[in-house]
Order: sequence, then C-alpha cells, then structure tokens
Amino acid sequence: MPLLQTRGPQPAEIAQESDCDEVPFIDIGNSSLSYGCKNPILALAEISLKIRKGRLVAVVGPSGCGKSSLLNSSRD
Repeated sequence: MPLLQTRGPQPAEIAQESDCDEVPFIDIGNSSLSYGCKNPILALAEISLKIRKGRLVAVVGPSGCGKSSLLNSSRD
C-alpha cells in the first residue's frame, strides 16, 4: 500500500489548469527523517509532496509506516 494517496487531478491535468503557477500550500521537497543518534531509525526517506490549497489529501497506510512522522515534520 502506498504511503501517500491523493484525490484530485493527476499531475498532467494540474499543469493544464490556469492557476498552476500558484505557490503550494504544503511543499515538502526530498525530505528524510530519522530518529535516534547511535543507531538511527529511518522513518521517512526522500519524500516529496506538493499540495495546493483546497485539495483533499488522505495519508493512509499500516501502523508504523510514517504517517504521523510525515504530518509532524510538515509543521516545522
């Protein structure tokens, strides 16, 4: 099961919209997150995500796959 699922137009469709130059409401670029110092545990690896204002996005996946880590990292 994928970590991120979005509902709405696909990237090719977004490029055709008139407001495609709008700055993303959420923009996470090639980010990774690990916990710990001695033996770090990689929680997220090279995640990129752009969400425009007004889009409905669902983050789904099994327990421990990094959903909360992704959302918490976007608050910083």
